[in-house]
Amino acid sequence: MAVKSIGDRSKKNRKHSQNGREIKHNSYGHAVSNLKKFHNSLIRNFGAPRVNYLDQLQSTDLQVCRTSYVTPVMFNQFKNLIAVQTQLTKDQKNILKVICTLAYRTGLRLNEILGLKLSDLAMINFKYKTIGYDPHYYFINEKHEICKIFIHNNYTRQIKTTNAKRGMCLDQLLTKAELMSVIHLINKKMKVPINQNTLGAKDCLIFSEEGGSISPRSVSQLIKKIFDQLLLNQGHDYSFHSFRHTAATNLSLILKGTDSLIKSWTDYSPEQVRKIKTYLLSSLDNTGVRTDVWRKLAHLMGHSSIEMTVNHYLHFGPLLVADALCIEESKVSAKIVRALLPVKLFSKQLNTSQVTEKITLKSIVEKLNSSSRIIQEMIFPDRFITYVAEQEVIEEDQDMMVRRQLMASFNHILNALSGREVDTLISTIGSDVAVKLYANRHFQHDENCSPNNTLDKLLKYIDKNRTGNLLVENNYKIFNILMRNHFILDYFEYRVHLIDARMEVNIKSKKEHQDFGKFCRELKVIYKQVFHEKIKISKRSWKEIETELKLAKKKKEISLKISNKNYKDNTCQKILSDLFLAVVYRRWKINQTKT
Repeated sequence: MAVKSIGDRSKKNRKHSQNGREIKHNSYGHAVSNLKKFHNSLIRNFGAPRVNYLDQLQSTDLQVCRTSYVTPVMFNQFKNLIAVQTQLTKDQKNILKVICTLAYRTGLRLNEILGLKLSDLAMINFKYKTIGYDPHYYFINEKHEICKIFIHNNYTRQIKTTNAKRGMCLDQLLTKAELMSVIHLINKKMKVPINQNTLGAKDCLIFSEEGGSISPRSVSQLIKKIFDQLLLNQGHDYSFHSFRHTAATNLSLILKGTDSLIKSWTDYSPEQVRKIKTYLLSSLDNTGVRTDVWRKLAHLMGHSSIEMTVNHYLHFGPLLVADALCIEESKVSAKIVRALLPVKLFSKQLNTSQVTEKITLKSIVEKLNSSSRIIQEMIFPDRFITYVAEQEVIEEDQDMMVRRQLMASFNHILNALSGREVDTLISTIGSDVAVKLYANRHFQHDENCSPNNTLDKLLKYIDKNRTGNLLVENNYKIFNILMRNHFILDYFEYRVHLIDARMEVNIKSKKEHQDFGKFCRELKVIYKQVFHEKIKISKRSWKEIETELKLAKKKKEISLKISNKNYKDNTCQKILSDLFLAVVYRRWKINQTKT
C-alpha cells in the first residue's frame, strides 16, 4: 500500500488532460477502501478484533465507477421489457433492441452507435453507386458474411478521444441472429431504386427516425426507466453505460478466463468464444501468458490507456486472478486446510491420519457435517482442488462436538420455520410464539398480522443478524447463557410484546415493575457493553407509574420499552431474534422429551 501511495502521488504530479478531461489516479484510496470493507465484514460476521490503525487511514478523493454488471438473464429480461413499452412503436422497439445489443456485445458508447452511418460500414456484399452527385449504398446479395464498422468523427458524432477512432467486426462479436437484426435495420433504409431488382439509399444515419436523428438523452432516460421497471423501482446504479462495462468484463473473461468461468458468467457458446478470441488475438497460442491481451481490449473499448480499462471497467478482476491461480493444483499442509476450514466444522469420520492417499478439498466438503452448509455453499468443489500433503490427526474436544450439534439443531429449526424443510412441530411452535409476541394493540387490527407475516418479521431479523451462527464465539456464549436462564426466556415468551424493532412490557403492579427491572438487568449481564451503549430502556420508578395510574381513571397499565438508542442501529433486533430462537429451541426440546 505504501508503494501504491507513492505511485499515486507521482502520477498526480504528472497530471495531463485529453480534450479538457483531467485524468486522476487513486489506486491507493481504492485499496484502503476495500481493506476497510473486508475488515468490517470480519468484525460483523466473525467477531474479529478491531484494528484501530485502519480507522486512521484516509481514502479521500476516491473515484469509484458507480455502474453495475448486467447478467445474460437480466439482459434477456430487459429486452422483453422493451417489447411491452406502450409508448414506443414497433420500429422504435426494434431500433432500441439493436442499440442495446450493440452496446452489450461490443462496448460501443451511445453517441458512437447513434452516429453510425451507411458510409461507416464495410461489407463484401455492400457496394455504392453514384446517382447524380450522391453515393447510394446497396446490397448486391444476401450473403452477409463480413460486417465491419468504423468509428470516427462525422457531422453528427464527435468521438471522445483520438483513441476512440477504431474499427470492429460485428460478425465476430455478435451472434448470427443479432447480426441479422442489424442488417434488417439497414435494409429498411433501402428505398431508392438502384437497378431493376435492387434498392439502395443515400448515406444516412442507421439509427434514425422520420423526424431525424435520435437524441442520446432520450435513449438514456428510456433505458433508465426500463431498468427501474426491471428492478422494481429499487435503488440501483444501472444505466446505458452498464452495457459498455458489461461488454468489457465479458470480453476480459473470454480473453483470460477458463472455460468454466466463461460458461458461468456469459451466454457465449464455445464456438463464439473461439471466434472472438481468434478475432482479437489473431493467434490462440499462449493466451495465458501473453502481455498484449489488455492492450487489445483497451483498443477495442476506445480507451487511451490499459489502466483505464483494467481499473474502471473490469468488474471481475479479482475473480480472474483467483481463476488463474486455481488452474494449477496446489499442495498445502493440513494446517492450512484446517485454518481455512476450522476444526470445529469437520465431522468425526474425517481423520487424515487414517488416509493413505491425498485428499481433495471436494472429499473434505463431502464429509463435512450438515451443520457446515455455509461452507459448502461458499466452495465450488469441482473448481477449487487442494491437496492435503501432510497427515495430521484432527482432534475435537467435547465442547466442539456440542457446539456442532447445537448449530445443526438451529439450522434445522430455521429451515423448518422458513419452509425449506418440513417439520410440523417446529412450524407450529414458531408460529405460536410469533403470534403471541405480536399480540398487542398496534397489530391486533392489522390485516397483515397473520401467523406467517409475524413469523416472517422475526425471520428477517434472524437472517440479518446471522442469529444461530455459533461459529461466532460470542453467539455461542450468549446462547449457552440463555439456555440456562429460564426466567429471561419465560419473561420474553409470556410478558414481552414486539412493536416493530422494540420490545414493550405492560406494567400495572409493583411485582411486574420489579420483574421488568430484573429482565433488563439480566440482558445487561448477557450483552454487556453493547447493551449499555446502544439500548434505551424506559426509566420510570414504580411511584411514578402508580401515581399516573391513579390519576388516569381509564388507564389500567403503563408500557415500558426496550429499544435502540439510534433508530438506524440493529442491536435490539439482534437481542429479540436471539431470544425468539432460544424460546423456540427450548419448546421444541421439551416436546421431544415428552414424546
